Amino acid sequence: MKLSDFATRGEANEGKKLFLLLPDGTPTEEYLLVRGIDSDEFRAAKTAGSRAVFELTKAQLEDKAFVKKFDEDAEFRQFQALIIGWSLEEEFTPDNLNLLLTESPNIKERVNNFAANRAEFFKKKPPVSSDTPPSNESSTSGKKTAKA
Repeated sequence: MKLSDFATRGEANEGKKLFLLLPDGTPTEEYLLVRGIDSDEFRAAKTAGSRAVFELTKAQLEDKAFVKKFDEDAEFRQFQALIIGWSLEEEFTPDNLNLLLTESPNIKERVNNFAANRAEFFKKKPPVSSDTPPSNESSTSGKKTAKA
């Protein structure tokens, strides 16, 4: 195998279509264009959110309403980094995206799961090998590892 066989960043940056389901589970032709968690934009948004926490004052941290709003805003910025378009009739804007995620928690959850599933963002799916260890085995069990 080559190093590129393990790469997810490029595909994660481009995004993939996540087809939407109605609340009753009925499939639709509508979709969101979603980046993966390995995308540059998502990683930057996550880092920015983490850094912002360190800039909070003690008074802000003790203000429950402030902290709730701060957390919601940080989470939304991460979703903005993940969701980069859609097929819906409404214009793709931050306000409309926030409305969709607020009113449709099921979609929010599906985006989280999809974006975190690195297998969705492989350019090349590796073949199953007969000497691939079962998932319950450690990849280093019974093998010596070379130092890089």
